[in-house]
Amino acid sequence: LSLRELVAEKSTMIEIEEDIFKRMNWSEKIEECVPIKDQRNKDKMNSRTSTIEGSFSFCHRDYVNHEELMGMMWKRGGIEGFLFKPSRAGVIVVDKDSKCVLTERSKLFRIVPLSIKWEGKLEGGSIHWSTSSLSLGWESFGKFFDKPPAAERLRKDPWHISMPKDN
Repeated sequence: LSLRELVAEKSTMIEIEEDIFKRMNWSEKIEECVPIKDQRNKDKMNSRTSTIEGSFSFCHRDYVNHEELMGMMWKRGGIEGFLFKPSRAGVIVVDKDSKCVLTERSKLFRIVPLSIKWEGKLEGGSIHWSTSSLSLGWESFGKFFDKPPAAERLRKDPWHISMPKDN
């Protein structure tokens, strides 16, 4: 399948791709993508401006992280389904000034809202994350954590942004 077809198959809910052949297909198509900094250099030669602005949903990660592992156990009837319920796929918003906000939402004990937010800036073809926060509970009855250690560990590495060749 093409990258567009793979993306079209995804819903807005968090879905973990366990089929080894589809994971291989995703990896192959991601490898074919061109770093945005190379795309921007090409666009400058063509006198066009290239901006990435908008809202983007999570589709596929080329490794299995803690949340995906818990999701796989949840699908098999493990206790993780009670402890942590993933909901919608994470969304990253990039504004016209290249500021980025990634928000991940889920539910703890299937009831308590949990929201993790990372903030950063797109510079030189990479997103450099500057801060993170966690909101646990509801607006009127909840707790806010600035720079929680687990989220801070994830934000230390920049994300290198690539685009499909056909863009």
